Amino acid sequence: MSNIEVFGRCLDAISIRDVRTLIELSTEDIEVRPMRALLEDTVYRGREGIEQWMRDLDETWLELRVEVEEIHEPVAGSVVALCTLHGRGHGSEAPTQMPVALTAHLRDGLVSRATTYVDREAALREASGD
Repeated sequence: MSNIEVFGRCLDAISIRDVRTLIELSTEDIEVRPMRALLEDTVYRGREGIEQWMRDLDETWLELRVEVEEIHEPVAGSVVALCTLHGRGHGSEAPTQMPVALTAHLRDGLVSRATTYVDREAALREASGD
């Protein structure tokens, strides 16, 4: 499976809260910096961190879906996906959508670091090693 396919499967797994697939496709020392990291400086580490991240998503979001617009690997082992997050929070239940970029660094065919960016250009620079 290519790095793009691995990351694509992870993005699909986030939308359906498939913790098992996320863990299977991640290194033991994975580091996840989701949207929450931008707001609260929250970083999830290790496979236990993935489980906590999914619990936190369930607490915050009634519904959250990742729609991938484009995905590519600008540098070997570094994948970037331009996406729109579609969600409804528990509080207001108002639908929301936000364009973001999601990056992943892969090691031995597994995701070792994943980061969410609201600035798509910054994500592209980071994924390209600039």
